[in-house]
Amino acid sequence: MTSRRPWNVPAAGSILGAALLVTLALSALVGSPAAGLARPGGARRPLETSQVPMQPPATDDPGWSGKVAWAFQNGVSAFDKVTGAWVQPSIAASSTTQYADTWVGVNGFDGGGPLLQTGTSAWAHDGTVSYVPWFVDWNGAPSGMTVIDEPVAAGDRMQAVLDGNGLGTWSVELADLTAGWKWSTTLSYAADGSTAEWIEEAPGTWTTPSRYQTLADYGSVTFTTVRADGAVPMTMTTLDIVQSGSVVSYPSTYEPAQGAFTVQYGEPVPAVRTISPTSGPTAGGSTVVLSGSDLGLSLSPVVRFGGLKGTVLHSSTSAIVVRTPAHVPGRVTVTISAGPTAGGTVLRAPSSFEYVEPWGRYIHWRVPALIPYSQTASSPGTPPPPA
Repeated sequence: MTSRRPWNVPAAGSILGAALLVTLALSALVGSPAAGLARPGGARRPLETSQVPMQPPATDDPGWSGKVAWAFQNGVSAFDKVTGAWVQPSIAASSTTQYADTWVGVNGFDGGGPLLQTGTSAWAHDGTVSYVPWFVDWNGAPSGMTVIDEPVAAGDRMQAVLDGNGLGTWSVELADLTAGWKWSTTLSYAADGSTAEWIEEAPGTWTTPSRYQTLADYGSVTFTTVRADGAVPMTMTTLDIVQSGSVVSYPSTYEPAQGAFTVQYGEPVPAVRTISPTSGPTAGGSTVVLSGSDLGLSLSPVVRFGGLKGTVLHSSTSAIVVRTPAHVPGRVTVTISAGPTAGGTVLRAPSSFEYVEPWGRYIHWRVPALIPYSQTASSPGTPPPPA
């Protein structure tokens, strides 16, 4: 529940992180000592035109996994309404303190507070588990944390709505559709809604900013009714939680047509599902697209056609575009080496690639054998057949 800053928007100062407020509030609620302090965030510095990043921020994050929508990338100057729904994930009891926070927010990724967030915390502590709904109005002061005094259980269907009226006030609503309660508030809020977030979080600590609370194994959580200004965002930034060099939580590929995505605990397993086209000339030079999931684990994937290295033109989590090398005719196996960042994983395409002779060469030596000699043009220097 702390804010993030893109690389080109410095913070104006440090203030107490919202996750600290949750930790302290949960401690008071369940009577357990505070497990840790949240790491500091940053006071928001408004984005200027020159500061707007031309590319989405880096996808690795020590505490957040999910999706972020930037207003400018979706054709608007600011978001006025953000919605999302999920089923409360379950975590196991533990003697050690673990967290898994699920929430929807506004302005959490645009350079620090002020921000609005509402969601739930799954908190394992002292051999028990607590599920607590909350709301954060981080408007430059650490007093905006509200623990919602309503019950939440694993498996409950949750729904969040953050609605701005353009007059400097926002209404925030969190509902448990299973338990049948709805909480709402209206407040003054001056931020411009430049980002919207749908996040699964491992909160950080205050005393050691680089140290984050242990992320509880939440299994998976699917965000549905993902909307900004009533529309499905067409462009989203992906965030993976990376701790100690390993991915511990990651979202699935976002499909705008569905308006939904799933965040998964653990390390993603890359897979290749399709290859297109499946044939090309022996001279090479064909552009081939390998589509799948979690293919962005390596910064420099190596694609081989029958053992010969192709030229990678583009690489992302969902597709690798490669130019084929020259090869003798025949079918070959296509493999992707994910590189050392993924432990040297080698993937195989679901179907082979066939190298074929160009039609011109095929006709050159096939056609004369099929047509009577008397109907073919005489080759230079060859006498015509007898009359």
